[in-house]
Amino acid sequence: METDCTVLNVDKLTYAAVPGALDGIKAHPRYRFVQQDICEQDALKALFSDFQPDAVMHLAAESHVDRSIDGAAEFIQTNVFGTYAMLQAALEYWRELPLAARENFRFQHISTDDMAEYLTKRDPTQFAKELQQVPGVVGYTT
Repeated sequence: METDCTVLNVDKLTYAAVPGALDGIKAHPRYRFVQQDICEQDALKALFSDFQPDAVMHLAAESHVDRSIDGAAEFIQTNVFGTYAMLQAALEYWRELPLAARENFRFQHISTDDMAEYLTKRDPTQFAKELQQVPGVVGYTT
């Protein structure tokens, strides 16, 4: 990790999880992992309260299209209700922050693994400039 930040990784560890993917960082002193379903609002509230993040990067999404056709309910549960639960927990946490912390708090949501892969290959400044030209995108910053 090339940062002074501490990272809390919350993951349900479904069928798509890759065992051992985090072996290289799991013992790092600024890394913490919690196996948790993001649809469980009370658990999320407790994690926000305990961890007290300055920012949230929400990458959680069921994204295997072939599986979504055969079992859409699981995808709706995670992608819609899970994201809603995460947003609600973040909003409640944000409302309790002092003004300066509120102004600096960020919630970034990337809805698919394809977008996350795309972002890692892009210059963040150029991506932000391009994204500002997309209708409906307001206030994106890098």
